[in-house]
Amino acid sequence: MFKKYLLIVPVLAACSQGGEDRFKEKLQIESDSITQAERAAQDARAAQMEADLSRRQNFFQTVKGSFEGSFQTELGVFQVRILLSPSLNPMRSERPRLPEEVASDLNNLHFNAQVQMWSSGNPGSAGGCRIENIRPDLTTGAINIVSATCPNVFFLTLSDPEVSKELSPKENYVNLIDNGGSQKLASEIISGGSTELAELAGFIRMTNQATSYYFRAERVQQ
Repeated sequence: MFKKYLLIVPVLAACSQGGEDRFKEKLQIESDSITQAERAAQDARAAQMEADLSRRQNFFQTVKGSFEGSFQTELGVFQVRILLSPSLNPMRSERPRLPEEVASDLNNLHFNAQVQMWSSGNPGSAGGCRIENIRPDLTTGAINIVSATCPNVFFLTLSDPEVSKELSPKENYVNLIDNGGSQKLASEIISGGSTELAELAGFIRMTNQATSYYFRAERVQQ
């Protein structure tokens, strides 16, 4: 009986060792499977964020540029020039980016603006300011330029010169807001259906006056 017991022990040990190896192999497969699932979920989340960033960049890249217009005041006609510059250009990567990388672009994408005003016929009277971190409303197309460092406040929105030419600057702005014209333009731009913007509409409020001055600002070459 003793000899037979000695013969059985190695067999049991071999079976035990084989079971342990198979168990470790199973754990490794499950671990790899979880890692692959997490990676797939991460890539899917990053792709969704990249698509959102791409839509936002459609807006920024289409709207950016220099616009000029004029408005009438009690002191005469004033010219206004508005330069909008995106903080980031579209990112092109040879590899899928991490969600954290895309999130950084989403959080840091904004307009910087340079605004100048001068009395018509007297460019030497120009004054202006630079405003950073302007975040437009991509749904309505509104771009509000407000800063403690700038004495004037500008409320802008997207405009269509084919429509605005039949209206006064104030009528055009009100029409764009009340009838959803600027919202429609914003939707077309974000979806990639339009890559050109010829005009902005808006009004200015000066800190030392209660009156709002409406204007149209046409795109000009910088």
